[in-house]
Amino acid sequence: MINSTYILHGGESGARRLEALAGATWPDSFEFLQSSGLKPGMSFLDVGCGSGELTLRIAKYLGPTSKLVGIDVDRSVIEIARRHASKYSMPPHYEVFDITKGVLTQKQEYDFIYVRFLLTHLVNPIGALKNLYDMLHTGGKLVVEDIDFRGHFCHPQSHEFESYLSLYKQAAIRKGIDPDIGPRLSGLLKEAGFKSIDLKVTLPTFLKGPGKDMALLTLRAIKDELLHEGLIEKDDLEELLSGLESYTNDPESMMSLPRIFHVCGVRE
Repeated sequence: MINSTYILHGGESGARRLEALAGATWPDSFEFLQSSGLKPGMSFLDVGCGSGELTLRIAKYLGPTSKLVGIDVDRSVIEIARRHASKYSMPPHYEVFDITKGVLTQKQEYDFIYVRFLLTHLVNPIGALKNLYDMLHTGGKLVVEDIDFRGHFCHPQSHEFESYLSLYKQAAIRKGIDPDIGPRLSGLLKEAGFKSIDLKVTLPTFLKGPGKDMALLTLRAIKDELLHEGLIEKDDLEELLSGLESYTNDPESMMSLPRIFHVCGVRE
């Protein structure tokens, strides 16, 4: 894998998962971005933009006078993002960049920085946050969204769903990353120098649609990692995938995403 701590499969299959995730979470994300002060015309950096599903939605809102850049460490998804954006007259600019390695260009360049479901995959999230602090104008804002994996639930009870949750957490912890980083975010932003911290917590829950597919899509995305780490045998994994797919397709079942923490901080 390009990023040795990233347990999810990238490329085209990863892009399809990110598209489903964007559709499931966009309403809450957009509401928090607006309440945090996002306005048309701002210079905006999308960190860990993936295939650019939300980057394009934000670009439409910000309008043609804004500067919008998306960065991701995975070259394959950046190439997909560029293809998706090519049909737009003024598409976002995309770059392959690892925010843990330093600042992207000159310091204090952006009005608004957005970091979505990235810090949970980093061994040193505070280092990344300090780099992002340096890239904001004075008065600029950082919005971070990330997960508390403990917040999942389903109804009725599902052994397959609970097994998926356990396997994901085991794989993450083996990499030294935090699948339950959400409650830590406000403290991490303060440590990085941000002030005026604001917070919202959501728990998107679904009876149907892309959001309900996320557990199955995520299990498929981590199956190579699970097998590589010896956390499950191949036959048992295939049985688990089949059982989770049946549960997902049951119109009577209900599944949530992880609990999502939305946090905003200001560079004063």
